Amino acid sequence: MLLALVANRAEAAPSEERPGALPGGIDEPSEPVDPGEPPTDVTEPPSDAPGEPSDLATPEEPSEPPAGDGGEVAGEGRGGTEAPSDVAAPSEPASPPAGAGALTTPTPAPPPPVQTPSRATPAATPSSSPASASGSSAGRSTAADEGTGRGRERPAAEDEDEAKAKDEEDEEPIKHKGFIIDVRPGVLGCTGPICKNHGARPGFRLDGMIGRNFFGFVDLGLAGAWGTMGTKITPGTDGLSLYGIDPAALPPEAAVLMFDQFTVNDARLVTLQAGLDLRVHIIPRGRFDPYVGVGLQYTQLRGVYDTPGGSTRLGFHGLAFPLQAGFVVFATKRLALGAQLDWLWSWYGGITIRGAPGDFAAPIPAIKDAAAMAGVDLPGDLPNMWTVGAVVHLRLGKD
Repeated sequence: MLLALVANRAEAAPSEERPGALPGGIDEPSEPVDPGEPPTDVTEPPSDAPGEPSDLATPEEPSEPPAGDGGEVAGEGRGGTEAPSDVAAPSEPASPPAGAGALTTPTPAPPPPVQTPSRATPAATPSSSPASASGSSAGRSTAADEGTGRGRERPAAEDEDEAKAKDEEDEEPIKHKGFIIDVRPGVLGCTGPICKNHGARPGFRLDGMIGRNFFGFVDLGLAGAWGTMGTKITPGTDGLSLYGIDPAALPPEAAVLMFDQFTVNDARLVTLQAGLDLRVHIIPRGRFDPYVGVGLQYTQLRGVYDTPGGSTRLGFHGLAFPLQAGFVVFATKRLALGAQLDWLWSWYGGITIRGAPGDFAAPIPAIKDAAAMAGVDLPGDLPNMWTVGAVVHLRLGKD
């Protein structure tokens, strides 16, 4: 716009005598001038104007022209209007025209090129933006992590509560009441003159109990046991001598039996019990469970003899009163392991004989006097038994 304004004013200026005009009003012919191009002064080349930049650098921002009389050139005193010697391209901002005293205010020089990197200053803002964004993202991530952590606190608390409840349950004293089953494998032995005469050796015994515990204090149940013991007998031993009986001292009632056939080569003793057991627990609940007990059981002691006439069985029948003491330790709420010792005090009221000598049965009180005459104390000399074994205790039912 500035160039167009200068061109218009040059055309509108009054015709004055220019340097180089021919006399008579005829101008020296010159080359046609493009109306769109400002005229150039061919008479006097423009001198270097102060303030004109030697190099046109593209400023960061176009500067506004200085205020004044619209950019009017002040060179009319020399006989004409001077146009700038160089016209900038339309795409670049135009510089004010140069000349001696052309502008009332000199145009400031554009910033030096070293200040061009000032454009990098705004670029720092985007670079800081990702950092800020990353910081924000990190903050959001931290918040999310904290939120996630808070979200995990509930399951962790539940797990902790469950573990605590389980620990409390484990620490709660174990109850003893309920349906119970005991199995006791162990060792069986006997005492008394008859056991001594047989040379009885400890053997195997298996007993058990099925019952119920009431209030954690009392066990009541059905009990049973079976056991066997070996003997040390010299082959050909008279069978009656094993009981301390002299055959010559037998009463006339025994004449029906052929005791001369009762010669023993080998023997073993077998016991059998069945009845009720009652046990009292010292501690009604807890992992350690000691107890004592008594019982009332049918008992049988049977001697099985190998004789030349075949197998002979001589049995004594009566009642046994077991005295028990034991303990168990609960490995779980249902299973306990322990040990038990029994002493079976026995009373025998009958005798039976089956085998080579014949068959015979009689109550012991009926033959007690005759046995005493033969030197045998019946039933005092009959054996008592003892047992010791391991206990496998199982508790069933509701707590």
